Amino acid sequence: MYTKRVSNSNTNNNKNKEEFIKVKVGTFNTRGGLKSWGVKQKLLEDLKSLKINITFINETKNNQTISEKDEGVLISVRAAVNSSGGTGFIIIGDKLIEAVSEIKHINNRVSCMVINIKNKKLGLICTYAPNETCQEKDRKDFYHALQSNFDILKLKTDFVIIGGDFNATLGREVVENVKGKYSFNEETNENGSALIEYAIKNKLVIVDSFFPKRPGKQWTWAKPGAFSNNPFKRSHLKCLDYFLTNRKQIFDNVESVSFEKFNPTLSDHRLKIASIRCSLISILYVKFSRFIQRKKDPFQTMDTVTAVADHLGGSLVMGDDNVDKLYDILIQFYNKVAKNVTNEIVIMSRIPEDIQKLFSKRRELKAELAELILNENSVYSIKNIELNILNKLLRRELNNYLEKEKITRLKAEVEKDRGVKKVFRNLFNRKQAVPVPKNDIYKFYSELYGLSKEEKSRM
Repeated sequence: MYTKRVSNSNTNNNKNKEEFIKVKVGTFNTRGGLKSWGVKQKLLEDLKSLKINITFINETKNNQTISEKDEGVLISVRAAVNSSGGTGFIIIGDKLIEAVSEIKHINNRVSCMVINIKNKKLGLICTYAPNETCQEKDRKDFYHALQSNFDILKLKTDFVIIGGDFNATLGREVVENVKGKYSFNEETNENGSALIEYAIKNKLVIVDSFFPKRPGKQWTWAKPGAFSNNPFKRSHLKCLDYFLTNRKQIFDNVESVSFEKFNPTLSDHRLKIASIRCSLISILYVKFSRFIQRKKDPFQTMDTVTAVADHLGGSLVMGDDNVDKLYDILIQFYNKVAKNVTNEIVIMSRIPEDIQKLFSKRRELKAELAELILNENSVYSIKNIELNILNKLLRRELNNYLEKEKITRLKAEVEKDRGVKKVFRNLFNRKQAVPVPKNDIYKFYSELYGLSKEEKSRM
């Protein structure tokens, strides 16, 4: 991990300097490779040679918890249960080790860590999902533990990265803002559907699927004896390990490392690495909305909080031991306080109502398509055609509206006896293709690729 400062060459102003951090993370299924001291040392040497700062370790199969801190190395791994699972982290680098503020091992399948790097908080979750042969209860328990800890890290960190072996194969179907089209596998299995559903629910991105890589840098698991078979079959290889995040833009690259470069534990899984680049400048992300939140008078706010606190205290001392009920009461009064201490001022949208209805219809169609993908419904193709038609209609209506708006603004400036030069430049000065007559285009390409008279005569 290192920090770097990039400045604008055109000026020496410090405001134009940007400082960012670069961290290399990896996820590796050891297949029980941490039991031997020699293999563990070899693993650390190879991680250092690849300059990997943080490694998500899973399926150690070690029945003892490992917690070691040496010069420039921190290992924290939860024990397996009946030689199953075992997850944790390996952190390399003194500065990064000092930045670790919290490590929690939830169970043998989920581990969490929080790192404070200057003004940024990075939340990490290491996972090892049940395979396809496990019971449905095991899968539900795994995603329940993952969900509860993601909800906590999401609130206390700037961004969260989830990495590990999900035992999931993902096909090439695209889920907007969740999954891209780049995938090694051709079909989505049951674990893959569960992973996509979890990502959609939490607005997470499956990062691997957005980076185009050749197949040799995509797969992470090989069937035992796959390379000795003749002829070799692609079906003997799968991609089972993934990275998920709520901030896709921090990822620069994701790829798998070949067995020739890294396989200290003789595992049938390959190491998957990701490069993360994050700006250290605090940026206020403001969601575009037509609603403005304004704070009320502080004395009125305090009166409301006091009244709600008294009411809440009376509800809690009633002796009800039902935790879920008490939690619902807490959320109810929390929402009441939030509503009472802010005023919501509605500003009417500038977009006409008919276009707004088209946008709403498109949102509904996209949500329906996401559900149909998960359920593998045959109606998907029909809904997809509807969405394409709606996109074309929306594009046409929006362009017509924008053209009318331009003319309206220019008219208004002329009526006020103002100069329209600046307005015209702002409205129309856009980069676009120069319109060329069709005959000229045909003539140009005919001369470029066509035969000359001499060449025709030779033939």
